Amino acid sequence: MRILFVNGALRGDAGNTAHALARAARALADDVDRDVLTLADFRGTIADLFARLDAADGFIVGSGVYWSSWGSPLQRFIEVATEREATSTFVGKPCAAIVTLDGVGGLDVAARIVTTMNLFGCAIPPFALAVLSRAASALDGQPGFDDLWQARDLATLVENVVAHARATRDTRAATSTWQVTPLAAPRGPYPAPGALDLGSALFLEEPLQEALDGPVDEG
Repeated sequence: MRILFVNGALRGDAGNTAHALARAARALADDVDRDVLTLADFRGTIADLFARLDAADGFIVGSGVYWSSWGSPLQRFIEVATEREATSTFVGKPCAAIVTLDGVGGLDVAARIVTTMNLFGCAIPPFALAVLSRAASALDGQPGFDDLWQARDLATLVENVVAHARATRDTRAATSTWQVTPLAAPRGPYPAPGALDLGSALFLEEPLQEALDGPVDEG
């Protein structure tokens, strides 16, 4: 049994998300292996990345919040991993999200993470997201604020992911999937700079420069 912690934050191993994921990892039972994939620091091939995803029995995805969205390392990961949508890389494996931020807006980002992973094929256990904010941390222990997420709540999230991973490990192959359009498998180094073309259909095929250089209406 292996749980993969995917750190999609900009600061990699140095930020709040890294500390939150480390605390979550400490809540794993002794018989569960942990793997931490820090996307901002990962250097290898796309094949290396997919091998680590394939080896996982469940995922806990973390990110900070940047202008109401997740970190750019996580965005690139989602774009590259789209080729594995509805495959055994994700289908039936449980996933949860941990988001860190200063103030508000983290719930929307956490919900988008679990929704995206669910559309890849992941199962979402109960209590599968946690939003840890600097504001809520300052109110820890104050009367009337018991329902704000705190770091101690991560143990519940981890326990639910592991419980679902154990329950579904032998039955994931029976999960039904809907039809998806096959995409080209990305290859090469990760993260490769520049354009990423997975071969999705074009429906507006006029090159931008040709459009800009087209005939001028002199009226």
